Amino acid sequence: MMSEKQLVANQKNSLLSCGPKSMEGKAIISNNARKHGLLSQNLFIPEDQRKFFNELRTAYIKELSPQSEIEGFIAERIISCIWRLHLLALIEKEKYEKGVNDFFGDKNLNESFQGASGNTMAILSRYERSIENSLYRAIKELRMLKYTEIKDLEVVIQQS
Repeated sequence: MMSEKQLVANQKNSLLSCGPKSMEGKAIISNNARKHGLLSQNLFIPEDQRKFFNELRTAYIKELSPQSEIEGFIAERIISCIWRLHLLALIEKEKYEKGVNDFFGDKNLNESFQGASGNTMAILSRYERSIENSLYRAIKELRMLKYTEIKDLEVVIQQS
């Protein structure tokens, strides 16, 4: 429980800074946490990757062939997860192309999984696991929807 003195100090400190007031300032800080776009709400597509993304999206939409709005939503979710895994691979590739020493300091590859570098690797690994889990859930949901549609269609055919 807070003492009266702590409560007064907290209230006084809370008046000092409440973030930017202007729209320009708010726009600037809105991108503070975005470094790579892997977990951003909106899909991050680097300008030099737009053509590749559009081709990938077209191919997956064709393969997944969504037949309803909800299937379309899930198909877009699948594409989003696949794209985020692609970005993760690009980040990894970039780090290795820069050289292990540039990325991990003067550590060898074994040491790169310890200390601050280990935290970076753990974070990237956690992102990958999270994205893969989302991908697998979306695929499972789409399969269930398609299976349900097939069963519904079989019932209609049997009734005719």
